[in-house]
Amino acid sequence: MKPRLLLTLPISPNVMERFQDEVEFVSAPGRSPDQIRAAAQNCDGIIVRVPLPQDICDAAPSVRVIARHGAGLDMIPVDAATRANVPVVNVPGVNARSVAEHGLMQMLRLARNEHVVSGTLSRTGGWEEARTAANQADELQGRTAGIIGLGNVGRALAHLLQGGFDMQVLGTGRAAGTDLPDGVTGVPLDELVSRSDFIILCVPLTPGTCGMINAALLGRVKPGARLVNLARGGVTVEADVAAALRDGTLAGAAIDVFETQPLPDGHPFWDCPNLLISPHIAGASRSSMSAMGNGAIGQCLQVLRGERPAHLVNPEVWETRR
Repeated sequence: MKPRLLLTLPISPNVMERFQDEVEFVSAPGRSPDQIRAAAQNCDGIIVRVPLPQDICDAAPSVRVIARHGAGLDMIPVDAATRANVPVVNVPGVNARSVAEHGLMQMLRLARNEHVVSGTLSRTGGWEEARTAANQADELQGRTAGIIGLGNVGRALAHLLQGGFDMQVLGTGRAAGTDLPDGVTGVPLDELVSRSDFIILCVPLTPGTCGMINAALLGRVKPGARLVNLARGGVTVEADVAAALRDGTLAGAAIDVFETQPLPDGHPFWDCPNLLISPHIAGASRSSMSAMGNGAIGQCLQVLRGERPAHLVNPEVWETRR
């Protein structure tokens, strides 16, 4: 009998076709905790693209492996899975280039006032008004980018900004001061915020990074600074970011990730004209979706065959795994 893997959201059709002879795929009917709990019944593993309920291992005792379709682990109750002796795997780094390129694209759009230009044209058809907005645009060359988080994404973005745009790159994070990418200057967070024309968030969501971008820190940004969030919504205090956009503390922002997704009606971000919103798509491309799907499913099958996977998040469960 083929193992059953629950897909919390659709994955690449090419990946499903590749594994169709080895896996029976089950699709969750929705994102709610109850829908995921029900869909996980009698499944051997879960491919995670939406947050799992904290009690998923108790609610679905047949589950023997949980795989993140990506790198970030905030969607998975890792501690609860560890207590239940369920291995958790992820695929770090495979979508780093996609996320970095999305961040670069958004930086260019902000610098060139694309949100003002396109908004003016679509709203009023004001050709000359849109051209005037373009006259106030900036170039990236010679500007300073501050990257908070120098993991796979941060390093890929630093490489793009230095090699293609001759930007000065500041960095801070777990790697700052110890293993900095070539050409990146490590500085404390306060200094990075006060010196950067673009502040780019690339950190994982942890107790130490939760709410790190708040009113106090935003009060230190230089005039005209712009924020790009490629991390998680919870890394920022969203109300503080919205206030900074409205009062001009931030000249603009591009945000791909939010505390609640989809971004609900009535959220203050919808009323910020200097904000570029995207629906958590930075890591999505044909190649990255294939790589994430192949990596996640491949490791699930390894675990189910009794083979130790390449990216085991909780190795302490290996000898006592379900």
